[in-house]
Amino acid sequence: MSKKTLLFLAYAIPYPFIAMWEDATFGSAWCYGVFTLVLILLWRISAKYNLKKAMLTGNAASLLLSLLCVIIVQNEKWLWYFKPFSAMQLPFFLMAFVILLELFALRVRKGGADTY
Repeated sequence: MSKKTLLFLAYAIPYPFIAMWEDATFGSAWCYGVFTLVLILLWRISAKYNLKKAMLTGNAASLLLSLLCVIIVQNEKWLWYFKPFSAMQLPFFLMAFVILLELFALRVRKGGADTY
């Protein structure tokens, strides 16, 4: 398999859902930190090999898989647990935040942002 395919598959894991499930099931938020660290590592790999398309499509796949998993798994507790977001809004928020951070970091890395 090519680097692009492997990176896409690594990104496509439903990280937001896994973190949400762990939070709702065990009441611990440590998996959000693991989610962030894994995506930072994947971002570093994608930046090293200039695989921005694999990064963006993998993030989109992760979001879609997370939403599908939330639809399948959510129960009554999930309706109120993730306040101020609903169980369907939180994956969007998490992935939007991650994608914005990744794009900002890529821009800064390439010198596209204003530096003083």
